[in-house]
Amino acid sequence: MKERGNVLFLILIAVALFAALSYAVTKSSRGGGAPSKETARIAASQITQYTTLVQQAVSKLRLINRCTDTQISFAADSDNDGEWYDAEDDYHNPYAPEDFSCHVFHPAGGNVPKITINQDWLDETYSSEPGYGDLVFYGRACIQQLGSVSSSFCHNAGSGGNSELMLFLGFVKQEICQAIAIKEGTTIGATTDIAIDEAHSYNALTGKFVGEYTSQHVLGNTNGASGDSSRTLEGKLAGCYQSSSGSTNPAPNTYHHFAVLIAR
Repeated sequence: MKERGNVLFLILIAVALFAALSYAVTKSSRGGGAPSKETARIAASQITQYTTLVQQAVSKLRLINRCTDTQISFAADSDNDGEWYDAEDDYHNPYAPEDFSCHVFHPAGGNVPKITINQDWLDETYSSEPGYGDLVFYGRACIQQLGSVSSSFCHNAGSGGNSELMLFLGFVKQEICQAIAIKEGTTIGATTDIAIDEAHSYNALTGKFVGEYTSQHVLGNTNGASGDSSRTLEGKLAGCYQSSSGSTNPAPNTYHHFAVLIAR
């Protein structure tokens, strides 16, 4: 009887230890915990697959539906009133056709499903920052060596003349940003270092695209020599970068995924 009691006691201890281990593993994979390389790689694949889907939808709208670069709409009934062409909605584009043929998320347009951002992808330290937890569609940034920009510098700074139409997912965890950077070729050389955006502070995580391209920001410092870490974003359609220590919006030394939807 005593031996049976000892066995039961050992079993209870084993169950308790297993439960504690499971809790620790779950906790480490959530919130502020650093993801493993494999978890980061899977997250990077999920993020880039979705942004590729949005890129393809925008291309379809332009090629098949004949939408111009100012007609693309990312509105998706954000106020849930059943109206998709509603000036109260986020990203309402007054230049978009009312038949929704240029709406990325509408069945009559791109028919892209809305994504629910996995909070495990994000650094919860910045949960109160503007743009946290949202996809941001933006028409105020230019990337060197893309679109009509054939020289080393973006032209018409401040006018939005060569701004790209872009998607941002801000405040991703560093490990996931590194995995995205490796996947999209925005690392520095053969290392896992992430390109640093050293340009002036900007509002890439708060500005919403509503059909106009304005107040251009150059993504990546234009002053670095060729091959410098600040110039690894040149010509890139997607990637991930770290904001500079002098940035105010987004917060300094945070990590952000971007994808170009229209290079102009």
